[in-house]
Amino acid sequence: MANEHYLSETIFERLLDDDVTAERHRCSIQREGEVFYNNTLTNDLNWKKYFPWKRFRTNQDIIGLPITKTIIEKIIAATRDSVTIESDNQTRIEEMYTKYNLDVLIKKIMRETLALGQITQWLKWDNDNVVIEQWKPWYVFSTKDGVIKYYAVHKGTMIPAIDGDIPKGADVFIEYVTSDTWTIWQNGTIIWDETHGLPYLPIQIWNNIDLWGNKWGQPFSERFKNLLIKLNQLVSASHRQILALPTVWTTTKDFTDDMNPLDISPDYINFVGSDKDLSQTTRQLDLTWESSFFDKYIAQIYDVAQMPPKEFLEGAGKVESGIALEIVYKQFNELVSDISRLFQDYEEELIKKIYFMETGQELNNIQISYSNSATPRNEAQEFERDKQLLEIGVYTLEEFTAKWK
Repeated sequence: MANEHYLSETIFERLLDDDVTAERHRCSIQREGEVFYNNTLTNDLNWKKYFPWKRFRTNQDIIGLPITKTIIEKIIAATRDSVTIESDNQTRIEEMYTKYNLDVLIKKIMRETLALGQITQWLKWDNDNVVIEQWKPWYVFSTKDGVIKYYAVHKGTMIPAIDGDIPKGADVFIEYVTSDTWTIWQNGTIIWDETHGLPYLPIQIWNNIDLWGNKWGQPFSERFKNLLIKLNQLVSASHRQILALPTVWTTTKDFTDDMNPLDISPDYINFVGSDKDLSQTTRQLDLTWESSFFDKYIAQIYDVAQMPPKEFLEGAGKVESGIALEIVYKQFNELVSDISRLFQDYEEELIKKIYFMETGQELNNIQISYSNSATPRNEAQEFERDKQLLEIGVYTLEEFTAKWK
C-alpha cells in the first residue's frame, strides 16, 4: 500500500509542476480560516498554536471571541439582500433556482468562500439532474491545464491526501479534469478516463479576493488574524487574573482555639458567633489598562475588515442622519459592492453551466444583480418622504399603512 501511495504522490507532484510546497502552504492558510470562522482557537491542539506556551500550559480558561463569524455573517446579509435575474429564458431559470435550491446554496457558498478563501463545485449529470458536489479548498488544486481533486478514504472517512499522514490501508484518489477529459486514479491505477463532452470545465471555482493586496483565495480573516490572536490572548490572560483572585475572609475570632477550629468556605454562609465579626475583603484587581486595549483591538479589527464601528452595527446608527450614516458606512459599502460584482459573475457562470447540462444549449443572455443593504435605513427620513408621496398620490393609504403599520 505504501508503494501505491507513493505512486499517487508522484502523479500529483507531476501534475502540479513542482508547486506542491506552495499548495500545502495555501491549504494551511485556508484551514486556518475555518478555525477563525468557527471560533475553534481553543479546541484540540489549536490553543498551543495561538496562545503563548509558557503562560497557557493547558487550554483551561482560554477564551476565543467569535468575531470572524460575526463580520462575515454581516457581509453576507448586506451583499445579497435580494436577487434580480434577467434572461432570455426567465421561466426555466426560475425553475432551476427552485429545483436546486440555488438561492440558499449560493449564500452558503459565499459564506464558506469568505471563511475559507475558496470553494469549488464539481458538476455531474445523473438521471436527468445536475449533481452539484461541493469541495473544500484543501482537496482541490488548479493547474495550468485543469483542476485536481486529491484525497484519501480510510474506514469511510475522507482525508486530504496532501497532509502526508495517510493511514495504512487507505485508498488514495486523484481526479484530474481538463476542458476535454476526466481521469480518475485509485492508488496509482487509472480507473476512469473519459471525454466529458462539455464545452467548458465542469467545475465552478469560487474565490474570495482580499481587496487590500489582490490575493486570490485568501480567507477574509487574514486581514485581521494577528490582531484577533492578540485580542484573544489578552482576554484569556485577564480572565485568568480574575480567576486567580483569592476570596479572603477576615474575622475577630481567635484562631488558636483547638477545640473549635474555624472552618470558612467562600461558597457558603459562615457564622462565627454573635459577638464576633466576619467579613470578606475587597477584591483588588484593576483591569482598566486591559479593557482599554480590548476596545482598541476590536476597533482596529473592524477598521481593517472595512466594517463600521461595532457600536453602529449594534444599532447606534439608527439615530444618525443619512449623511452621517453614509460617511460611517462608506468603506463597508465599497466592500459589499466589490464582493457583489465578483459573486454575480460566479453565479452567472454557474447558471450557464447548469442550463447547458439540462438543455444542451448555451445561455448567452443572462444578467444577475444583487440588491445590497449595507447602509441601514434612516427610518425617520424615509417615513417623512413616504408621507409626502402619500400626500401627492404616489402611495395609496393602504400601501402606506401596510409599510408603516
